[in-house]
Amino acid sequence: NLSSEIENSTLNRMVIINKGKSIIEGNVDQLLNSEDLIVNLEIDNVELSAQIIAQSFKNVQVLSVFSNQLQLAINKSEVPELTKKLIDSQVRIFAIESKRKLEDYFIKIVNN
Repeated sequence: NLSSEIENSTLNRMVIINKGKSIIEGNVDQLLNSEDLIVNLEIDNVELSAQIIAQSFKNVQVLSVFSNQLQLAINKSEVPELTKKLIDSQVRIFAIESKRKLEDYFIKIVNN
């Protein structure tokens, strides 16, 4: 099935099958909520922010860098500390967007 259809449906359980073998099964919300977030930060100083993240947040992975945006793989519990650290370092944060995509989760599970 298409992952976007599953995400937007009323299904509450899922099974991920890879090469004919069930590799994970459970409640959709619990499975997705147990994973790290993909967070997009719209900020005014990308270089400084990336440097702060590399030095202070060893478990945070910078996935991509744009002119005024960083995309991060981060645990939900680290978001408040990260935003505080950036603000304390005079980085202006214009937007924070987080997502949990079923397709990303599937790819992570299958690749592990």
